[in-house]
Amino acid sequence: HSLHIFPAAMGGVLEKPNTKKCSESGFECGPLRLTWVASAMQGWRVSMEDAHIALPVTLPRRPSSSAPWTQTALFGVLDGHGGAQVARFSSDHLPEELRKFPLDSGAAASIHKQNEQMEKALRGA
Repeated sequence: HSLHIFPAAMGGVLEKPNTKKCSESGFECGPLRLTWVASAMQGWRVSMEDAHIALPVTLPRRPSSSAPWTQTALFGVLDGHGGAQVARFSSDHLPEELRKFPLDSGAAASIHKQNEQMEKALRGA
């Protein structure tokens, strides 16, 4: 196999797509008994740039936090937009950071606060 890379707007692309899929799933998982599936394919990109989060179990309450994320599962697709580092970082750290914020102000407000914290972490601030 030889690797042929062609320029593209968000980085190089392959001569033909890599169609190998990586999939995972769960059936009636956690206290919410969720059934789910996630599948990823590299496609035309030189390397896989995306990541995902699949946490069908509820986010546990931190002992030092009043953030009750009970009855909440987390699923997300994190698009690499030309690089895998931020997508992987977010996949690894988003659940822990998110549960630091209480839901009493609403999920959207908590996610907005969490995004600000993730940006600071990525910049090393």
